[in-house]
Amino acid sequence: MDNKTRLKARELLLRSRIYRFSGLVFACLGVFIFVFLYLSHIEGHFWSSLRRPDLVAMIFLPFVPAAILSMMAARAEKKFMRLFHQDTSSSAGKKKQ
Repeated sequence: MDNKTRLKARELLLRSRIYRFSGLVFACLGVFIFVFLYLSHIEGHFWSSLRRPDLVAMIFLPFVPAAILSMMAARAEKKFMRLFHQDTSSSAGKKKQ
């Protein structure tokens, strides 16, 4: 693995881990916000509150950043795996020759 490819792979792996960790932090914050909104607006009337679209949007909105960061982490991991497999297959071909 040459130095440029190694740095690119390291950057992709680090980026995916940062995105994954940030996504988990946002998911935990989303749970706390959900609990706060549930206790302040719904108060046990869950099924009747589902008829109000503004409340449904308010409940799902805290989880949007976590979902986006999770998708970004998955995309970075795929790029890393593609780069890693491409490099290992090319280095295996060089060893055979």
